[in-house]
Amino acid sequence: MNSYQHSCSRSILALFSMALLALSVIPGLPLVVSRAASPALARPLAQAINPNPPASPVKLIFIHHSCGEYWLRDVDAEGYSGGLGVALRDNTYYVSDTNYGWGPEDADLGYENIGDHTDIGHWYNWFVGPHRDTYLSVLYTEYDKYPEYSYLDPDPGGQNEIIMFKSCFPNSNLEGNPDDPPAIGANPLRGQDSGSEYHTVANAKGVYNDLLTYFATRQDRLFIVITAPPVTDDTYAANARAFNTWLVNDWLAGYAHSNVAVFDFYNVLTHPNNHHRVYSGSIQYVTSNGDGTLYYPGPDGSHPSAAGNQKARDEFVPLLNVYYNRWKSGITPSLTLTAPTGGTTWPINRQRQICWTTIGAVSQVNLDYSTDGFATSHDIATSVANTGCYTWTTPATPTTSMQVRVADAANPATVYATSAAFTLYDPSTLDQFVYLPLVARGAQ
Repeated sequence: MNSYQHSCSRSILALFSMALLALSVIPGLPLVVSRAASPALARPLAQAINPNPPASPVKLIFIHHSCGEYWLRDVDAEGYSGGLGVALRDNTYYVSDTNYGWGPEDADLGYENIGDHTDIGHWYNWFVGPHRDTYLSVLYTEYDKYPEYSYLDPDPGGQNEIIMFKSCFPNSNLEGNPDDPPAIGANPLRGQDSGSEYHTVANAKGVYNDLLTYFATRQDRLFIVITAPPVTDDTYAANARAFNTWLVNDWLAGYAHSNVAVFDFYNVLTHPNNHHRVYSGSIQYVTSNGDGTLYYPGPDGSHPSAAGNQKARDEFVPLLNVYYNRWKSGITPSLTLTAPTGGTTWPINRQRQICWTTIGAVSQVNLDYSTDGFATSHDIATSVANTGCYTWTTPATPTTSMQVRVADAANPATVYATSAAFTLYDPSTLDQFVYLPLVARGAQ
């Protein structure tokens, strides 16, 4: 090969390598990958990313401890605050969170509350274990705020749609080897903390695989994994790097749904030139810089500094928008009425709440009622924000065949839910022997 041919070959190889970097490794999203030597080959994907915020408020809850608290806090002079709460507010997310002491008693471990336990092994108890439903029923309806951060006001109503969860920095001290495959079957890390001898790369991967069995059943929720931040000691840095890269690149490779996503908080904090962000119309994931330890230590030397937290904030929020829009676009919309139900008894000329749940993208709804099985109908409201509930003043005419309907304002003929027949009564015509039993049944 002469020098000209050699030069051309090298140029072609360089162009091919650059092309590989533009391929995707996250299902459903184009991703630019930059790792030290060999970018992963993956599928090109047709779906364009959408980093725009939701059109109407979306309820989000963040499970965290101290690192998450500092990340959420409004920016101040303390040296830690990341301003994530403000950024989420400005992107139409109504944020709540949990911290130490939150929630029901931890019935799996038998001490403290479930909010006290957020290590990797504990996620099994939160999302898979026998007391999962007890914990999550409270989580999905929790609206408190623990650190000081700005948030949307008022509460838009409804349950938390987005569940963000993060373990603290000791979870980056994973034992084992970087390339260990996920544990299969009985996993001794389930329910254990990061100090356990079973806190290994293989067992941590196994726990996260366990979580997918539950996540697949809840297409009405978007689950966002925030990886544990790095530590300043490099003893386990290679393991932490390998595990978090596995979460981003490999964990969801066989997962058929779009309601789970990962933000590599760890990676973003390891070097100024490491990224997990929206960049030039793609998801950029750069992991090749630094030694895998915390590049941005705060005043205590352990928690990320304000500069690190703010970098993570700026990279995360547009990426969250992408994940949210991808999730909503991948779900067939549906509505389910939760109130009133068949057999409900309401008085005439009183304000009552019509409530419903939503799966998929439904930004506005129409509401109407009928007393003849919707052969004819009467508008209650049209093109109102989908907040999950609407206050309705009941009509003035008693009936035993009242029905209400909620419909997607954009697709009212195909996406709707109708109540069974219920009763409207006139309290002024009832004596105490009729009225009091109705009150006892909730007809107030």
